[in-house]
Amino acid sequence: MQNYFIVSAANPEISVYANSPNEALRLYKTALQRGGSTVDGSSGAPEAKVEVGVVRVYKERAGDFTIVSILGDDGRNYIVSTEAVPLSIYIQEGDHLAITYYETGEQFLPVKLMKNMTIE
Repeated sequence: MQNYFIVSAANPEISVYANSPNEALRLYKTALQRGGSTVDGSSGAPEAKVEVGVVRVYKERAGDFTIVSILGDDGRNYIVSTEAVPLSIYIQEGDHLAITYYETGEQFLPVKLMKNMTIE
């Protein structure tokens, strides 16, 4: 399995990590649009697991895929691309999710794996 890591030369705090070059580029563009917050600087970040209810969800089209931002009932924000988790497009408020994510310490925690326990 190959991983892709993009770091801004102008601002090294802007970095992304993904399983494909297209996903890394989309996450990088999203990071730039959000004002420089790291979306997925997870190259050394530990993985963590959580089960959360969805309080709010926001979907943003990014090329051929959609970036899904989730506010969990634990007060944390998670972000995932439909390229990495295709069924994330169906997430809605009230769903119960099992998430494996990277504990980056950032405001939006990048999701590695996710299962929507409400529909699966």
